Amino acid sequence: MAAQGTEITILKKSPETQDVFKLLKSKSNDWDKLARELHIDYNVRGALKANMALNSENKLEQVLNNWIDSECSAVTWEKLLEALESFEAKRLAREVKNYLKQPKTVEKYSAMEDYED
Repeated sequence: MAAQGTEITILKKSPETQDVFKLLKSKSNDWDKLARELHIDYNVRGALKANMALNSENKLEQVLNNWIDSECSAVTWEKLLEALESFEAKRLAREVKNYLKQPKTVEKYSAMEDYED
């Protein structure tokens, strides 16, 4: 069962989504495991692996954007949390869940800048 308030469709243009992306990129470089858990197409994953111009952070962002742009009804915070938990990124899943539970304000979004490299 989803934590209250987390099972919502992710919107690509949302400041909240962008903040979660920043958090994930700052804490994880395992884009391939996340891509598999989010059921990103094998060919897309292969193209990302072959693209030596992209670093792990860029590849993770491509995975997340590809997932969000999919027409799948499973593009929810809950699905993202499940994917993180399934490959032993439980601590990161908790951080995302805690962020999602907090009231959102302009100050909150700017506070997430601490996660940028």
